[in-house]
Amino acid sequence: MAQADAPALYWSEDVPDADWLGAVADPTVVDDAWRAWRDEVAFAEKLVADSPDLGIDEASPDRAEADFACLTREWDLACCAAAGAPPG
Repeated sequence: MAQADAPALYWSEDVPDADWLGAVADPTVVDDAWRAWRDEVAFAEKLVADSPDLGIDEASPDRAEADFACLTREWDLACCAAAGAPPG
């Protein structure tokens, strides 16, 4: 929705499972995951507050779906790391 090309936090084209490889029960990893999640939430809240219209361009529904999937993966990573469990 923001039309921003931000780099992926937990993904790499060079490493197919990069989004899960770092999911370990380490306080530093957990803190980083929560920080990243809070940053994403803050960005979304600001976007909503500053937007006069939240309509999605009909030409880009796949982008919105991909953004949502990315946030879901990042949330899963944070939760699993906090619980000391493997990501699922």
